[in-house]
Amino acid sequence: MNELGRKIVSLRLERGLSQSGLAHAINLSRATLSHYERGDREIRTDTLLKIAEYFDVSVEYLAGKTDCRLSVCSYADVFIEKDAQCIKNGAFYEMLSRIPQESRETVYNVVAALAAK
Repeated sequence: MNELGRKIVSLRLERGLSQSGLAHAINLSRATLSHYERGDREIRTDTLLKIAEYFDVSVEYLAGKTDCRLSVCSYADVFIEKDAQCIKNGAFYEMLSRIPQESRETVYNVVAALAAK
């Protein structure tokens, strides 16, 4: 199993999903998803993007390039230059990744309002 496969399995289990459940949610066959999870088959770009979107993580996270689930681009536009160093280590993004999706818009709006002052 490769890093991508491990990440997919981990995210799937975090959500309590079976292979069939995830496959259905992203419009794949269970067998195809199983091949991706085991690393037996190269994943198509459009499928990789679907999986990232479904789990609300970055492609970089799925590929094992970062431990931060969120893409830096997701929130970077609300921060000013001097604050960039404070969040560069990824701890802030890791914290944000634990916030439920339905609450993230509220967090974004609060940060944007503070940045506008």
